Amino acid sequence: MANLEQKLAWVRRGRREFGDCGRLLYAEGLAVGYAQYGPPSFFPTAGSYPAGPVSDDAVFLACLFVPSRAHRGRGWGSVLLQDVLRELRRRGVSAVETFARVGNAENPSGPVGFYLRHGFEVLRDDPEFPLLRLNLSR
Repeated sequence: MANLEQKLAWVRRGRREFGDCGRLLYAEGLAVGYAQYGPPSFFPTAGSYPAGPVSDDAVFLACLFVPSRAHRGRGWGSVLLQDVLRELRRRGVSAVETFARVGNAENPSGPVGFYLRHGFEVLRDDPEFPLLRLNLSR
């Protein structure tokens, strides 16, 4: 229960200081994916990645995940990412950064190839979790 209380406190702080900081994607009445994002200061452990830290001018996409393998490969991740990016552009955010995983889709941030297909570029390389960036002002 303490973990739920901590998460709720984080969400309340996020909405108060930043605005909405997450998305759920529903299909056929089921939640099929989720995303969580915000200023880098909201994610203090992100600085511990070897390719870090996240740039101060970027919003950090901490996770974008479609947990069920049955729902993967159907474009739900792309729909979710495009919704997040549309919202951040609307809010005037200039860039988004995330740590994606090389060679493995089984992690909350998703695989590197997914982000590269959506226009992200490697900002700082790492053999396991490179930092990827998408400039939204283009």
